[in-house]
Amino acid sequence: RGFWDGYYQGQRLGEWSQTYGSQATERKVYVGRGMKYYSRLGLGEFHIEAAELHLGDKFLVKFANGETVKGASVECADTYAVFFNTNAIGTNNSELGGNLAKMAIFTLSESEKIPAYVLFMNEGVKLPAGDEPQIIENLQTLIDKGSQVLVCGTCLNFYGIKDDLKVGTVSNMYDILGAMQEVSKVIKL
Repeated sequence: RGFWDGYYQGQRLGEWSQTYGSQATERKVYVGRGMKYYSRLGLGEFHIEAAELHLGDKFLVKFANGETVKGASVECADTYAVFFNTNAIGTNNSELGGNLAKMAIFTLSESEKIPAYVLFMNEGVKLPAGDEPQIIENLQTLIDKGSQVLVCGTCLNFYGIKDDLKVGTVSNMYDILGAMQEVSKVIKL
């Protein structure tokens, strides 16, 4: 048998449009595979294997059940947040943990790639409401460089330290979780 361009659905092949060649404005390229999907939050974790995503690139997620979801790569491709839910890093020694938290905030303030958000909840609110001048100064430096420091108002009220807050914005669960959803990764310290 030879190849024949024949007819399909009453149209001669190649005669579907008035112009020559592809008129496609988008191209489908395999980029990677999904690792985890959090349906309640509408968030997913993907392993990029075969191509790169750039700001503004459109993407299509195809699930195993055949369902597809269209989205767009946005500014969150490079952003991150740092989340403090305690006033120390680690649990074995509170003095060491407090010093590690102070050093972490200092290191973030000196970094070229600052976080989009620094988030404080539960005992973590004691850091921006505390008396450690280096923490307050370094959080202010982060704010001056463009980070948003969000501090849980419910937590401040619970510990009775709302009036002691020295740096950052009193916030709520809605804004803090919204910040976590907006960025590409959240680092919990």
